[in-house]
Amino acid sequence: RIERHGVNRIYEEFGFYGAPTVGVAIVDNGVFESEIDYLSQGRGDFSAEGYVRPLGASESDGPHPQPYDLFGLLQFIEGMYRHGTIQTTLVYTMAPHINFKSVRGAPFVFWFMPSQFQGAVDSILALAEDPTVRVISSSMGTIIHVHEIERAIEYFNAKGKLYFSAAGTSMPYLKEVVKVVFPASLSSTISVTGIKSTVETGGEFILGRDAHGGPETDFVVDHSDDSSQAVSTTAGMVGLLWSYNPSLTREQVQDVLVSSSSNYQATGRKDPVFGWGKVDVYSAFLKVKGLSVNGMIDEPEGKNYQRVK
Repeated sequence: RIERHGVNRIYEEFGFYGAPTVGVAIVDNGVFESEIDYLSQGRGDFSAEGYVRPLGASESDGPHPQPYDLFGLLQFIEGMYRHGTIQTTLVYTMAPHINFKSVRGAPFVFWFMPSQFQGAVDSILALAEDPTVRVISSSMGTIIHVHEIERAIEYFNAKGKLYFSAAGTSMPYLKEVVKVVFPASLSSTISVTGIKSTVETGGEFILGRDAHGGPETDFVVDHSDDSSQAVSTTAGMVGLLWSYNPSLTREQVQDVLVSSSSNYQATGRKDPVFGWGKVDVYSAFLKVKGLSVNGMIDEPEGKNYQRVK
C-alpha cells in the first residue's frame, strides 16, 4: 500500500515521516497494553483512552480490549479482538512521527447496543475538544442510523477536523445488499474502502474480498481486502500530509486529496462505487508543499470538480 499510493517516495525523497503537529485518533475497541511500547517508538506522542462503560458501570473499563466483549466470544475471534491494535499499527506505519491516539470507543466493531452508541458519542465529543487531534479513523459502524453519533461527528467537523469512516466489511453476499454502512454513509464523513491489488487485476478497480462500496464512497486503498485496513491507511496518509503543513484548513486538505486522486485526474468525476479513487500521496504532498508558498491549489481547468461530499 505504501508503494501503490506513493508514500515511499515521500520517505525517500524528502525524508519525511510526519511531525508531531497533527494527531490522528483511532476509534476502535482499544489497543493491547503489550503493544504500547512498540507504538510509542516514533517521535510523536502515543496515548490510549477508553470510553466504554460496562452495563451498570459509571466509569470506563479502560483503553484495552476486554475478553468479555460480545458475551465472551470476542477472544475467540482473533482478528476482531485485535482489531484496534491492528488499525493503530497501520496508522503508525504510514506516519510514525505524528501524534496518534488509540481510543476504545466501543467493545466491538459492529455497533448494535445503546451502550456502544454512547461510547462512540463520548469518544467523538472528547476528541473534538482535544487540540492534539485533527483526524479520526473509525473502522466501526452499523446498519442503522444513530442520530446522536451523527450530531457528534458534525460537532467534530465544526472544529475544523476530518472524520474518516470505513465503508463496511462483511461476507461477499452481504456487502452487495448492505452497501455503505453508517456512519460512512453520512455526508459529514469521508468514506473509504479497499480494492484488490491493481497489480493482480491489471489496473482494474475491484472491491476487496470483504469490502463494501457504493455512491457514498470517497476514496479507495489499493491491495486491501476490507475497509478497516483502507480507512486506517488513509487516515495515516492524511496525518502525514497535514503534519507537514498544519496551517491548512480541513477544506484545503480535502481539496488536496480530491485533486490528487486517480478518478479526478482521469475524468474529474466520482465513480458510483469507487468515489474519487486512489490518492496519489506523493502528488498530494507536492501540493501541500506548494500551499506553504502560495496558499492556493492549482486546479486543472475544464474539470467538473466538487469537494468530497
